[in-house]
Amino acid sequence: MFQTSESIAEKYQINDLFEKKWKKNVTISILLPCLNEEKALKPLLSEIRNTLQKYQRRRKHFCYEIIVVDNGSEDNSAIIAAENGAKVIHENKRGYGNAYRTGLSVASGDYLVMMDADGTYDPQFIPLFVELLHQDIADLVIGTRFKGKMASNAMPRLHRYIGNPMLTWILNILFRVALTDAHSGMRAIKKQDALSLNLTAEGMEFATELIVKAILKNLRIKEVPISYRPRVKGTTSKLHPLRDGYRHLKYLIYSRFAFK
Repeated sequence: MFQTSESIAEKYQINDLFEKKWKKNVTISILLPCLNEEKALKPLLSEIRNTLQKYQRRRKHFCYEIIVVDNGSEDNSAIIAAENGAKVIHENKRGYGNAYRTGLSVASGDYLVMMDADGTYDPQFIPLFVELLHQDIADLVIGTRFKGKMASNAMPRLHRYIGNPMLTWILNILFRVALTDAHSGMRAIKKQDALSLNLTAEGMEFATELIVKAILKNLRIKEVPISYRPRVKGTTSKLHPLRDGYRHLKYLIYSRFAFK
């Protein structure tokens, strides 16, 4: 359920955010990389549409598109996405980064909202992310699960207490920032900024690359507490902890010394 402006504003201490008038029309692109998520897609797309339609009643000066980048799914994900109003783009070269870069190349939005397609992220936070971009409070918004409300069974203990915190800590040390959830799968960025970062990562390390290059480009990064939900029953995570953790760590060390 979409929160009212009052409840969101009070929680995030930005009481007048939704009261400020917009001076121009904008387009919002929702990007969903997808690999075998047929069970999660339909309810997620419905939630996204409902949230944005309610948002449009408050902010009449925007339109939106929902782009599902099918990353070589072997189930009916692409069919379900199309039947439920999403624009389906195919990227058959597997990889989280490959899917996102393909989505970025076709997105028409001024603002890009990036979400995993597994239903673990709550679309009700999309309006807040967009407001922070549009009102020039942030250039990159990251939803932090560790400061928000995370269901007890939403994340494996290894990831929750070791993997994510450790890699986020390393990033903070190497780049002198103070993030709490560097691997969150819900983010928003201005398209012009995303294009300027020259993103090239193919796999899960794309999440790290986006933040590192935003830091090096001096983009303003704001974390927002969000909720995090368990995966839809019968679906499996595409994350490979050791392999993907290594790729994140490798990128962090490389980028710290390669980029000036």
